[in-house]
Amino acid sequence: MDNDNIIDFLKKLTYEITESFEADVIEINAEKDHFNMLFKAKPTLNILRYINTIKTITSREIQKNFLKVKL
Repeated sequence: MDNDNIIDFLKKLTYEITESFEADVIEINAEKDHFNMLFKAKPTLNILRYINTIKTITSREIQKNFLKVKL
């Protein structure tokens, strides 16, 4: 498993999700076990919904695409 590919995938998904919330990603720094993001948004953004959406979608998609469990 290549961490750089996972990080690139995470960033791509985060940019896509952020666009759908009409916000802008300024910077993303990611490592193997966490990431930090700086973003700009309107004051009306539901931040809790936005962050939970990022966490849910990125977790699901990374597991689906990179962490295939062998039984």
